[in-house]
Amino acid sequence: MNDSNSTVSCTVRGATLLATVLIEELRDTEGIQQLKDDLLAAITLANPRNVIVDLSQVQFIGSVGFLVFLRLRREPGIGRIVLCNLNEHVRGAFLICRLIPDGNHSSAPFEEAATTQDALKRCGEA
Repeated sequence: MNDSNSTVSCTVRGATLLATVLIEELRDTEGIQQLKDDLLAAITLANPRNVIVDLSQVQFIGSVGFLVFLRLRREPGIGRIVLCNLNEHVRGAFLICRLIPDGNHSSAPFEEAATTQDALKRCGEA
C-alpha cells in the first residue's frame, strides 16, 4: 500500500505489518488524520497480528500525533505494536507521556526497539 500521496510506506513480513511513517512532523490535524486513515487502511488490508511503526523519518511529534498511535492500540486483533528508529526528541516525547517503557515503568501501551531488525525479532519475524 504505497502511493504518491500516502503518509506511510507498508510491507508485510509474515504476520507483521511494517509501516514507515513518511511525515517529518506529526503536528497538524490534517496530516495526522491522513496518517491514521492510511495506517488503518493498511491494517485492514494486511490483517496483521503485530504492527511495527518505523519513525526514522519523524523529526517532531506534537500531542495530537499521539492520537494516531493510541487509535492503533484499540484496533482489534493487534497484539504487539513496536515503535522503532525513534530519534532523541521523539523518544523523549513518548517517554514523558509514558507510552513506551523506561527503566522505572515497564507498563506501557507500546514497545520500543532501536532498529527495524530488532523490532522484527520482537515480533518473531527476523
